Amino acid sequence: MLEQLLFRRATINDVPSVVGLLFDDILGKTRENLEEMDQYTAQFNKIFNSDNQQSMVIEFENNVIACCELSILYSLTLNCNTRLLVEGVRVSHKLRGQGIGKWLFNEIEKFARLNGCSLIQLTTNKQRHDAHRFYDNLGYVNSHEGYKLIL
Repeated sequence: MLEQLLFRRATINDVPSVVGLLFDDILGKTRENLEEMDQYTAQFNKIFNSDNQQSMVIEFENNVIACCELSILYSLTLNCNTRLLVEGVRVSHKLRGQGIGKWLFNEIEKFARLNGCSLIQLTTNKQRHDAHRFYDNLGYVNSHEGYKLIL
């Protein structure tokens, strides 16, 4: 199956599938609103037209089965480090445990290297214990505490 996966930039036609993936988890059901597709489309267009952001999907047999958002961040810290921020990672719950997530992160690492990034960083909700184990197994280090201010 993995040899048939396609990692590609999302298109406007993928937005309903991506929103479906975001909604299809325990936290997404409380945060996403499938009734407001217009707001997702408008936000997608902002991402699509940005030089430093990409909405990416994994396609299998003409279906979107996973997604992520990638943002290239330029910084003066860490000796003028360029970073890749990974957010919104989802794999269809029906396909978890089949190596798709690991495959996705291999593609993310290739993307980062091609774009001159020397560090990949991500955040994950403290309630996502399975995701924490997954990232630990990939070699990511839980090195920081994150904070948010809802405006």
